[in-house]
Amino acid sequence: MKTDAFNFFGKVRTLFEHLGGVPPRLWFDNASVMVTAVLKNGGRTLTDEFRRFKEHYGFEAVFCNPAAGNEKGSVENKVGYNRRNFLVPPPEVDDLREYNPKLLALCESDHHREHYRKEGHIDVLHEEDKNALLPLPSVPFDCSSYEHVRVDAWGKFHLTPHHTYSTAPKHARSRILVQITSDRVIPLDESHRPITVHRRLYGNTKQEAMDWIPYLTQLSRSPGALKYTGIWDMLPDPLKAYLENLTKDDRKKALGVLAVLSEEDGFERAVASVGEALSRDVTDLDSLLALHGYLNQGERCETMDLEGCDLPELPAFSFSATSYDAMLGRKGAK
Repeated sequence: MKTDAFNFFGKVRTLFEHLGGVPPRLWFDNASVMVTAVLKNGGRTLTDEFRRFKEHYGFEAVFCNPAAGNEKGSVENKVGYNRRNFLVPPPEVDDLREYNPKLLALCESDHHREHYRKEGHIDVLHEEDKNALLPLPSVPFDCSSYEHVRVDAWGKFHLTPHHTYSTAPKHARSRILVQITSDRVIPLDESHRPITVHRRLYGNTKQEAMDWIPYLTQLSRSPGALKYTGIWDMLPDPLKAYLENLTKDDRKKALGVLAVLSEEDGFERAVASVGEALSRDVTDLDSLLALHGYLNQGERCETMDLEGCDLPELPAFSFSATSYDAMLGRKGAK
């Protein structure tokens, strides 16, 4: 429940930050992330997490009566309106963090119309309402939950039976603290610094979030141990085939280069370059780097915008070949 609560608080915090302030009074239903008991006198026993969130932002929380759906009918209607107008057909989303601002922009574009009950446009009424907002605190509420987890022999840990996340080889068989937000999972080292940052996995299918850069960086320091760490079996086949044909020194350099390429363009692209190198019978690192740059140059090319630049006027250029003809002793040259 605690993780669900912080997911909810994160969404409300995003709303506050988008508005540029905090509504002084907010209505809620009696969800378990906020309310543990409804008292006979109409009061509520709040969860510790929600009480801290409410006090941090300074708003008054008002709750609907239990089993009184009529009290929030306009909210339910608005959900249906947004679903029909902005989510049909269902969008395909790879990253909610990238998609949500686009959805928000669609919602705001709908403000340029008359309010269904009040006189005036929605955007104008909204600006008037913003004058009553409370100021945002200088420090936002930390909408994260924290869990201690056990890391396995491969440097991975589980938050659910279906979802696996990587750390780094040096954290294998240790116990670490993990910061969890609504869309990110961040394993922390002993100094509470991020080891890596993963997108949070959802659903009931087996999924794995793997960041290879810490593995490649550490293995580049001791390449001889690569086949005995358990990490060897996790490497993609093209990468194993490439590394097997290298000397120990070249393998050390290759792992370092792959770590750099992975950090710049992603592990999948680095492995794709290795696969392409193998298909062309290329094994030396300089050729691998050149091939990787060639394969990924399309996204790196930058065009120079010369519009509006004050370019100098160049004098007209004329050329005569008579001097060259004379030097070569050609007839008719002067």
